[in-house]
Parts: sequence; C-alpha cells; structure tokens
Amino acid sequence: MKSIVIIMAGLWISWHYTDLHSDQMLFNMVAPLGVLIFGASLAVWLVLKMGSGGRGSRSDGYSGDSGGFFDGDSGGGDGGGD
Repeated sequence: MKSIVIIMAGLWISWHYTDLHSDQMLFNMVAPLGVLIFGASLAVWLVLKMGSGGRGSRSDGYSGDSGGFFDGDSGGGDGGGD
C-alpha cells in the first residue's frame, strides 16, 4: 500500500512541475522524465496487482497445460523386436 502512495505522489508532483516551455532544466526535462518513470511504475504496479488470472496462474509453477513439444507420447513404438 505504501508503494502506490509513493508512486501517486511522485506522479502528481512531477505532473504539477512539468513545464515544457520553461528555461529551467528541472521543469522542462527532469519533471517530464519523472512523469514517464512514475507512469511506467504505476502501470507495472497495476499489472502485478491484477495478476495473470488466466492460464498458468497456479502458485506451484505448474500451469496444467499439456501437448507441448516434450509432453505426452511421441507416437513412436517401443523400438524392440521379438
């Protein structure tokens, strides 16, 4: 919960001080860079909090999918004679 507060505060402060027509580098370069960084951080936070929710969402690392290249029977015989 603390991370979203920090991200939102940083995004708001960066957005507030962004002035692309300013002569000072803090306002026309650093603040927009902060908006970009905090916006990307917010997007990553949202994706992580939403989770995958679909295939492969089990916590044990096994997605339950079969039929991959190395899964199941290859269709060959046992290779033996007699």
